[in-house]
Amino acid sequence: MVTTDQPDLVVNVRDFHKRYRKQTAVEGVSFAIRKGEIYGLIGPDGAGKSSLMKAISGILTYDSGSIEVFGTLISSEASAESVKG
Repeated sequence: MVTTDQPDLVVNVRDFHKRYRKQTAVEGVSFAIRKGEIYGLIGPDGAGKSSLMKAISGILTYDSGSIEVFGTLISSEASAESVKG
């Protein structure tokens, strides 16, 4: 488990990419959410909203980029414990 020293960041996504076989679901998404901020995630069907949220939750693998939640790096390999529920 890797942690960073940015206590005001709740979620930090950098250059996130997710593919399903040959289909690109999400390409190059980056954003940071700080304490006290409220964001919405909107987009058309198939835009990759669920894929991004599942990766942030640690239940879906992703191809490249990085995700940190409260300073903890979320692995690009889905946790077996997370998948179990």
